[in-house]
Amino acid sequence: MKKLLVLLFLFAASMAEGQTVPPTVNSEIHKENIIEDPEQQAEFPGGSSALLQYVTANTIYPQDALENKLEGNVYLRCIIDEKGILTDAKVAKGLSPSLDAEAIRIILNMPAWIPAQEDGQKVSSIVLLPIFFRIK
Repeated sequence: MKKLLVLLFLFAASMAEGQTVPPTVNSEIHKENIIEDPEQQAEFPGGSSALLQYVTANTIYPQDALENKLEGNVYLRCIIDEKGILTDAKVAKGLSPSLDAEAIRIILNMPAWIPAQEDGQKVSSIVLLPIFFRIK
């Protein structure tokens, strides 16, 4: 199931325009040290349901997006290092500048993840995250 979700996110990201937002957390991870398809993917503590709860509880819908009734998904590409710290967040596919910025804010304030593993060792990996925006 995790592989299927990752493949769906990879497909969605491949269709993206490649819009980027400068990361607000600097990473000292070198590209050659990042595992793109580790044996065990990085995971938010508590799994996908806990991730959804975190995002829902921490979203502050931007006023301009509310006024314009903007809804949809922002897809973010980021690195989770071997300590579980999320860095180098970039918008893979955005909706609007304010919703893109809110998605970046949400994920850069997340608690540490359970890092990916390769050959039994914790490694840095790339994660694609969809952040869903729905007006209630």
